[in-house]
Parts: sequence; structure tokens; C-alpha cells
Amino acid sequence: MAERSALPSVDEEHFRLITGFNDIFVSIAAAILLFSLAWIGQSIGPRVDFDGPSPVSGLLVAGAAWGLAEFFTKKRRMALPSILLLLAFVLAVAETVGTGLILALGESSLENNDSMAMAVLAASGALAAAGAWLHWRRFRVPITIAAGAASLVGMTIAMIFYVLRDSPDPERANIVYGFVLLLGIGVFLFAMWWDASDPRRETRRSDVAFWLHLLAAPMIVHPIFALLGLTQGGGSVTEALIVLLVYV
Repeated sequence: MAERSALPSVDEEHFRLITGFNDIFVSIAAAILLFSLAWIGQSIGPRVDFDGPSPVSGLLVAGAAWGLAEFFTKKRRMALPSILLLLAFVLAVAETVGTGLILALGESSLENNDSMAMAVLAASGALAAAGAWLHWRRFRVPITIAAGAASLVGMTIAMIFYVLRDSPDPERANIVYGFVLLLGIGVFLFAMWWDASDPRRETRRSDVAFWLHLLAAPMIVHPIFALLGLTQGGGSVTEALIVLLVYV
């Protein structure tokens, strides 16, 4: 009986967001450093549209985020700084790729050219997902899987916009919402797979599932509301019941 009581409950969570008060100070210091590097890169590098973002900024932030993660994530295992550094790394990779492609292709090539813009967004999402995968292989931060999934979702939506570039706006919006809903359900099922692999909530796999659930929720709820027309105001009793069912 004593041994059984010592085992964690199936419903007990061991979610790790802050491992100590030092996490807050380290996160603030890391954020200041990353913002400073972004400003330096913005000042010295080539910029989109003269005063827009610079790929040098993203490159510096990505390099610094990875380097800081080698100590604070790999060695110190600090939770909150690890999350911050992972998000900074993935976003910086996406920004570097996006702005780099814009400068390489020429800003004029994207003017009134939705297909080219969607191609740039898709490439940014794909390489951001690849960066997230490399980060996961090295550091195993639970939120990394959700960040990679979000990048892949962004890439997929950009490709859908490209395919539907000639469709009327209302029809295109409904199709995109439908795909976002399907992708959200896919992310939810992926999260359930991670959950099922750790029923006692004893490993970081349950943390991975948490972040995937957090990503899936708006991808499921918002398209349903939009397709029902609830984002435009109004709504019938039946639609209200559907909303309640979604939340339940």
C-alpha cells in the first residue's frame, strides 16, 4: 500500500515552467541581450525596404539563442530560459530566411505578387521547422515540437494560399479555415499520441503534449467560429450549442 501511494497519480501533472527564481532573472537578461543583438543587426545589416528588418538581425539572435541554450538548457536545465531561447531561435531562423530571400529576389519581385510572397513564407516555415528539429535533437526542450509543428502549419497555409491565389476572397477564406481546422485536429491527435506515451505524467513527453494541445486549441476553435459566422456577430441557438460543445 505504501508503495502504491508513493506512485504518482495518472491525473497528476508535473509541468515544468519555472525551476527556480533564477529562471526569471536569466530570462530577463537573455531577452535584453537578444533584443540588443537584434538592434545591432538591424543597424549594420542590409534591410528590407530601407528601414525594414535585416537578415543579419535574425542571424545574430539565432546564433546567440543557440549559444546561450548550450549553457542554460543543456547544462543548467533551466525551464523558462530554455523556452525563451527556443522561441527566439525558431523565430530568428524564420526571419533570417524570409528577409534573406526578399533581399535576394529583390523587393520589387514581391510587389503585387502573392504567389512569390507565399513561396517566401513557405520557405521560412520549412526552414524554421528544420531549425526546430535540430534544436530538439540537441536540447530536447518540450515546447520545441509545438514550435516545429507551428512552423509546418504556417508553411502549409502559405502553400494553400498559393494554390488558391486566383479564388474569390470569401471562398478562399472558408477553404483556408477548413484546412486550419483539419491541421488543428491533426496537431491535437499528435498531442494525444504524446500524452498516451506517458500516462503517468512522469517524463517530458507530457510537457510536449501540453504545448501541442496549446497550439491545437485555437486552430480548432477559431475556424469553427469563423465558419459558423460567429466572428461577424450574431448567431443562432444551434450555433451557440455548437460553441458549448466545442468547449466541453
